[in-house]
Amino acid sequence: MSVIYEPLDSLPYIDDDISDLQRTQIDDLISKELSTQDLTQLHPSITVTKPDISLIRNIKEDQILKEDFTLGGVDLQRYSSNLTNSETLQQTISYTYLQSQSMLLSLTHSPNQWLTTNSQLQQANSLLESETRTKRQKINEINDYRETKQLEVKPTLRYLEEQWEGSIQRNLDLGVELLRMRVEKE
Repeated sequence: MSVIYEPLDSLPYIDDDISDLQRTQIDDLISKELSTQDLTQLHPSITVTKPDISLIRNIKEDQILKEDFTLGGVDLQRYSSNLTNSETLQQTISYTYLQSQSMLLSLTHSPNQWLTTNSQLQQANSLLESETRTKRQKINEINDYRETKQLEVKPTLRYLEEQWEGSIQRNLDLGVELLRMRVEKE
């Protein structure tokens, strides 16, 4: 598995949380952006599926008003018994006998199968728990490493920020002084 490098947006162990005013401004910007969008419409690339009513459209009103009208559905003939037919009765008896034999075999062999399945599930569960523990430990190690590195670099970052702000101030002062000198020459 390759590691995808993504730079950090924030330094959670150094950066302060945003203020309530900043959070309010962000919420206002989001609300303003959402107000320009029509939230009742789906995205254009999403296809809308409409129900197929062609079957109902083809049925005439007088057919629907009949008492024996149905849209098809379950065939009840499959669930009615025909005990007068001797072949069907014999087939039903043989199926019932096979089912009872299957149940007897199941009673004698199922407990072992059940124990085997439980054992396999417990092994799989313990393996997953072990992997989860390992991943949590790695995540904690990474977070501890990040915290250590961020706290190590915090003074350097503060110094660089102060130097940057100072250089901006010096450039502004120099620009103001140059403008004042130009004005005095003219």
